[in-house]
Amino acid sequence: MGANLLLVTIDTCRADRLGAYGGPTSATPNLDRLAREGTRFAAAWSAAPLTLPAHATILTGLLPPRHGVRLNGAAALPSTTPTLAHHLRRSGYRTAAFVAAFVLDRRFGLADGFDRYDDEIAAARTQAGLEAERPGREVVERALAWLASGDTRPFFAWVHIYEPHAPYEPPEPFRSAFPADPYEGEVAAADALVGQLFAYLEREKLASRTLVAVMGDPGEALGEHGELTHGLLLYEASLHVPLLLHLPGTVPAAWVVETPVSLADVAPTLAAALGKPMDTAGEPLDGRNLWSDISQRRQPQVQDLYAESRYPATFGWSLRRRFATPTTSSSWHPSPSCTISTRTQASAPTSCPGARRWLTASSPAWSSLPPGGDPPLRLPSTRKPEPSWPALATSAVTTPCPKARSRTPRTWWGSSEISRRRTGPSSPGAPARPGSACNGSSRPTPPTQSSPASWPMNRAIALEVAGRQAEAVGEYRRFLADLRAGCSFFLQRAVAAQLLRRLEQHQ
Repeated sequence: MGANLLLVTIDTCRADRLGAYGGPTSATPNLDRLAREGTRFAAAWSAAPLTLPAHATILTGLLPPRHGVRLNGAAALPSTTPTLAHHLRRSGYRTAAFVAAFVLDRRFGLADGFDRYDDEIAAARTQAGLEAERPGREVVERALAWLASGDTRPFFAWVHIYEPHAPYEPPEPFRSAFPADPYEGEVAAADALVGQLFAYLEREKLASRTLVAVMGDPGEALGEHGELTHGLLLYEASLHVPLLLHLPGTVPAAWVVETPVSLADVAPTLAAALGKPMDTAGEPLDGRNLWSDISQRRQPQVQDLYAESRYPATFGWSLRRRFATPTTSSSWHPSPSCTISTRTQASAPTSCPGARRWLTASSPAWSSLPPGGDPPLRLPSTRKPEPSWPALATSAVTTPCPKARSRTPRTWWGSSEISRRRTGPSSPGAPARPGSACNGSSRPTPPTQSSPASWPMNRAIALEVAGRQAEAVGEYRRFLADLRAGCSFFLQRAVAAQLLRRLEQHQ
């Protein structure tokens, strides 16, 4: 009988908040134990600072331009796209997923391949317009009940924990333990939930035959570069996430992978670790199978890393992308010159380590670019392009994986259910309507700092969550007085007006 797989994704969890990554050890004893007894990836990078695209990459081994899910709530993963769940179910595994927020609702396509997809989340309380979610305690309870169902087949269970996501309201005892840092309190709460899952495996004598994989999806900016949460910018705070593997006797203990890796590597690596390598006949995956290197305590070769965010397009800016060939675990640190958005920002590539891949102003193709358009990417000269890369390397707008083309990705713009359950700025992703200002061929460069225009809205949300209603009213009014253009601002102003009216009625 093959080993089981427990995949835990901790939403918006920064790597540097775990003790194993230099954070406070008192906050994450369970995750730190997994790191000590297993393999820790020092530099794991998300492919997108958004929950849905990041999870689609984790489960498929494809980058966002390939799987086609590039914003929260804007499209669904086509059912024809192969996933880790599909693969393991065909290999005889029973499969289940337990998600904690509406952003991963089954309508967005991730349920395909799972025998059970538990996404029973009540409608949002409309508190500050944030994502409908449920406590991690409830998610873990449901997962444990499923694990204890008595089925003797090997299992693949994916457990999604939403605790570190805004608003930061950790339950006790973590609220009292981290009074000055509620985000850390929520990370500690997530750690305790991972501890409950692992304790069950030990109690049932399953720990020795269950591969445990724990990771963040994106991180969280926490005010760095002016961004309060995540979604807009592509800096380390939003992309560098923890990644831990644990399976006694199989996964090397106390081993650190220093080579930067992508979350696209997760699916093929986990499948290979289970002895069920993913079939890559036809179109190859973007992610690599790193298991051969990991099992032999060998550092993988350096790979190209890619990340993107289409969220800036909802503000009328151009697509933001990063593409790099790092040489060490610290060589892909964010800098404006490492971020591709328009030709003006890509014109000084030399300060970015390993920056062999930029299209520069001296290139013949440079003059043919539309004003403000996204410059095409050029692959590093040391890498032979594979079939999966040319579209990504030459176009700002690419097509999904060919295996997924038989069905057009489902769009959800205008859905009353989506509007009711995910409207807040903490859930970026609603696309511009066709023909709107956000779909023009010429878009301004996204700023390297978060737009000050959105700060009053973010401050208002934080103040309302903190119970400071009068101050929140002032910030909402300030935000509504700002009449600058931008598709996402139209949506946010509507949300702000609704929330302001409710607050004023209760004053």
